[in-house]
Amino acid sequence: MLTQFMIQADFLLVASREGIDQSKEWNKCILRGIVEAFVTAVGPSVKPSLKYLWPLFLPQDVNDSFLKPLETEILQTLRKEKVLLSDKDGYENPSSLQIIPAKYRLDNTDDGQVMFDDYKPVSSGYPTSTHSKLKLLGVQTETREKFLEKLKNVVTKNGSVFGEKPEEWHKRLAYILTTEFAQHEIARVLRYAKAVPLTNKEWASPDHKTIFFERSDVAVAIPEGLDIFTVDPVAAKDQARRTLFQYLGVKECNVQQICEAILSKHESLEGTRTIDHFVQHVKFLFSSRRTLDRNVNSSRIWFVDSQRKLVRGSELYLDDPNILSLKDYFQDYQEVRYPHDLYFDSIEDTQKKDWFDWLRERFDIQSVPRLVKKGYPHSITPEFKHIMNTCPPQKVLDLLKDKYSFEDLYGSVCKEIGNLLVICKDGNKRPLNSTYLPIQKLMRKVPFRKALDSSFIDVSKPAEWCSFTKFGLKMEDDFNFYLNCLRSLTTRQSAPPHEQLSQIYQEIKSQISDQKEKEKFLEEALIYLPSSTKEAGTWFKSNQCLWQAPTCLRRAQPLNKIYKNLKGFFKDTLRIRNANLQDIIQELKTHPTNPTQIQELFAELNEHFKKEPDENLQSLKNLPIFPIRSITRSESKIVSGTDSKWFIGDRNFLRTVFEKSVYLLDFPLETILEMLNLFKALDLEQKFLSIAMKTSMKFVGVPTKCEICKEIIEGATPNILRIMPADQRELAFQQLSNVNVFAVKDVVLERYVMIGKMPIKGTPSSGVVFDVKKTGKGEEELNIYIPLEDLQPDRFPPYQLCEEFQKLFRINAKHRLVIDMLLRTKDPLRIEQILDQNGFIQTLVPVKSKSPDDLLQDTEFEEPSFQSNQKHQNATDDLSVSSPPPRPSSTKKALDESRNGDQVKNQSFQPKVSSSGKSHGVESNGRLDVGHIGENFTVSDPKRAANSHGSTAASIETECVGEGVRQVRMTMENSVHRNDVNSSSTKKKSSPQNTSAAARLSDFVAEQKDPEQTEEDTKTGIQGETYMFEFLKSVDKSFNYLIWTSNLREKAGFAPFMNDAEFADFTVVDKKKQLARRLFKGKELPSEPITFHIEVKATTGPLKSPFFMSYPQSLKARNYTFGDNLIPLNVYVIARVFNVFSGTPKCHFIVDPWKEIYHGALTLQPFSGPFVATVKLE
Repeated sequence: MLTQFMIQADFLLVASREGIDQSKEWNKCILRGIVEAFVTAVGPSVKPSLKYLWPLFLPQDVNDSFLKPLETEILQTLRKEKVLLSDKDGYENPSSLQIIPAKYRLDNTDDGQVMFDDYKPVSSGYPTSTHSKLKLLGVQTETREKFLEKLKNVVTKNGSVFGEKPEEWHKRLAYILTTEFAQHEIARVLRYAKAVPLTNKEWASPDHKTIFFERSDVAVAIPEGLDIFTVDPVAAKDQARRTLFQYLGVKECNVQQICEAILSKHESLEGTRTIDHFVQHVKFLFSSRRTLDRNVNSSRIWFVDSQRKLVRGSELYLDDPNILSLKDYFQDYQEVRYPHDLYFDSIEDTQKKDWFDWLRERFDIQSVPRLVKKGYPHSITPEFKHIMNTCPPQKVLDLLKDKYSFEDLYGSVCKEIGNLLVICKDGNKRPLNSTYLPIQKLMRKVPFRKALDSSFIDVSKPAEWCSFTKFGLKMEDDFNFYLNCLRSLTTRQSAPPHEQLSQIYQEIKSQISDQKEKEKFLEEALIYLPSSTKEAGTWFKSNQCLWQAPTCLRRAQPLNKIYKNLKGFFKDTLRIRNANLQDIIQELKTHPTNPTQIQELFAELNEHFKKEPDENLQSLKNLPIFPIRSITRSESKIVSGTDSKWFIGDRNFLRTVFEKSVYLLDFPLETILEMLNLFKALDLEQKFLSIAMKTSMKFVGVPTKCEICKEIIEGATPNILRIMPADQRELAFQQLSNVNVFAVKDVVLERYVMIGKMPIKGTPSSGVVFDVKKTGKGEEELNIYIPLEDLQPDRFPPYQLCEEFQKLFRINAKHRLVIDMLLRTKDPLRIEQILDQNGFIQTLVPVKSKSPDDLLQDTEFEEPSFQSNQKHQNATDDLSVSSPPPRPSSTKKALDESRNGDQVKNQSFQPKVSSSGKSHGVESNGRLDVGHIGENFTVSDPKRAANSHGSTAASIETECVGEGVRQVRMTMENSVHRNDVNSSSTKKKSSPQNTSAAARLSDFVAEQKDPEQTEEDTKTGIQGETYMFEFLKSVDKSFNYLIWTSNLREKAGFAPFMNDAEFADFTVVDKKKQLARRLFKGKELPSEPITFHIEVKATTGPLKSPFFMSYPQSLKARNYTFGDNLIPLNVYVIARVFNVFSGTPKCHFIVDPWKEIYHGALTLQPFSGPFVATVKLE
């Protein structure tokens, strides 16, 4: 097909004359002209005869490739032009017009009125044959979906217009909808629309309101206050509209539906409502009760109570005298609700019974108090609880017995009723579930007359009350039966007979069936303990009793002495325990005053502590439970552990030293040694004399280590261990393994303890002095100081040395001579003979040793059979014994080796000491690791802290330094210094090494020469230190005499200073950095205070005059050196005061003297123990 019309044009043809030449532009122009000609010819310009027929000439399905574009161009052009007539005879664009079929028109004709005003139908003049061509131009055809969409827009966006449509329009719409559409399609559009006309001239939606059709054959008076509506009878007459309304949910009117409307109204409670409305609703339901569906849920109905409040029927009560007078039970109880009086108006007497029965049946209105609320079967109603709380118990019991069935009651309700207090035969009230029915078989089992009157409920005719067993009323003997019997005995004034009481305990043991019953017994005081006097005893709980207990527990009376035959009940069933650690603690907390009892309590406490250590014993420290005694008092006094005025004598010799000066714990030493770990747990370790004791050595001359004596004592150590008590050997082994012996012209050892800030001295020791100290490894070392006169070969070992060994190690006094012989004798056979004669055999030495052959040589011993790891606080689990290292043959050699032994790896510099040929190695940062003031100072390298005479460590507890009271702790060597020295003094020559011990000892004694200190030297020292004190005060006015830590300050009129040997002459805590800025000009200072340890060296001569510097002082200088590193918090300084007594004394400060020794600015030369130092600086 080509086109629907003839084309006459001058086309250019191909050579064969059989077709149009498509490549020619001429031909393309002709085609464009054809489109313009066609468009011009149609529309308003068309001939009248073709006014409605011209669409038939539209090209369609053109199959010629050259002419095909004509079809597309013509259609696209015409769609944009107003070429079609509408039903209003105006020309419009094709896309704005619709073809409306007759079935969607008001009169069902092709040219009839359309249903919706927004339609623009194409003119009906166009015949049906042109409709397909019109669609090519874009004209739309009305469909079912479009019709429903138009309807939805009308009813939702402009509902008032919908209701104003004429009756005929609504009829036609109803017909179209019911014939052309399904019910669900209609409901989707009109479900929420106000599409139903009512008799009140309103339009409504059945989805929002209850709408019925009127029925002339049923006369039903619909109550007021309901949302019930009827359809306009005129509209309902049209069958199509009636069908449409049915589709939308309108129903036929009947009684059941009105009842449903009432129920629905009561569910929503919407709209206005009055009391009369609610009364009419219920009465309508009552009048329709025969037709009302019994399955209708009547619980939805609301009632108005006498207080004009809305309630459900299940909350109301009907006071029906024929059943029960409720007011007798609910007097003054405002929570009970009754129906409003209007519910009983106009009810005839003949109907009243039916009315009451119907209300009770349909709405659960009760005339008997509700025991449980409907739907809540596990709890009693508040109103019945009111009855239980306000009515006499017997009245409540009668109500329960007469008006209720107990079949459907649950456990929780039964339990609550069981807790109801009822009157028992003794006149008292008790819970129902703890009472028993007084039947004969139970009455015969009561072991005491009237013992269970308190348990039997007071009722007549017991047989009528058997159903109350559901509430716990008992009819059989059980655990509680005998438990109540026991309870009744606790109220008696007199003591119960022991035999019958034991019988009850036996019955209870046989009746206990589960843990709950056992716990029930344990919760009450049901165990009788007789009094030691004639008075009645006391009833206790099980957790207050003990089966077995020591006699020192005065508050406890153990059951095993009273109920010997009831161990199975008390011990096995009730698990009554024996006395334990907490019982001892509780007894101690009662503040016993008998020292013997206290000691026994501590002994028991210690035994339990060993088995079950308890870290929470420190609270006992605050209690007054510690008996203390002084030798000057005949009786003990009881104090608390926080009292600072008493100590624990944990060493026998220390008890002797301090027994006259301080209070000591009044326990035997053996008992104290057994309790050492217990005292530690009580935080009393600082009260041990071995810890609290401080020592102060006063020497005449300089202590010098005596290696010969040490070798002698070490050689005798294995045999000395054999003669001492076994419990002393482990600690003695520590001390003898770390023994050091020093020779001195004379020595006095002052021992003291600090009570507050006051030092309390014990008995001083002179002659041979034993000083026990702690090592850096936590072990104990023994330093022995022996006067030179006692080191003569003919006098060694001195008597006092053996006596001190005997005291220290608690060796029997009669064996003191054995110690003497062991120290003098080297022959092994002779030693064994001595030991054998004194009753010591080889197999009795229980010393733990890693290498027993090293210690005991070739002697064989049995494996240790004792345990002493808990005997002393310093004991270790594994003791190693090694052969003593070879000792030098002279003091000088010993001194040199001691110094060389202090060398460490990675030495940064080696200071030179002139004339000695020896070097002292030290690290560049080898100095004390110093914490803040008030903290412990610890030595970073234990070797560096060793001094030439045994590393005697003194812990200075309390000394005020600088401003205020500061507690400074430091570990340092004993220091002995000289203020001046005679420049003509000569060096001591060392004697050659001798081979025999006696000869070596004789040589050693001969070598011990010490330059004498003259009175002039002392004056020089006082003058120098006084000058320095005044200088320091001028630097910082806050400094006072407390910075002067030398005993010479007493010469200047200040309080004496103890232990000056352990401090430099001045110890200055420089908080303000005034002194530091002078000594470290231009250097960066640390933020914390710097402590300066200033040693004053004063001479009457010039700066280069020699002065003494002791070996401990040289060690201190070495330990505090810091070289070129940052300035530390502890600085050692030598204050070189010269030209004393010249009128213009001067001072030169040598900061870090060890560094100056290294650089050669300060030289040291050995001189019989101390060094002679010389300053080379100007």
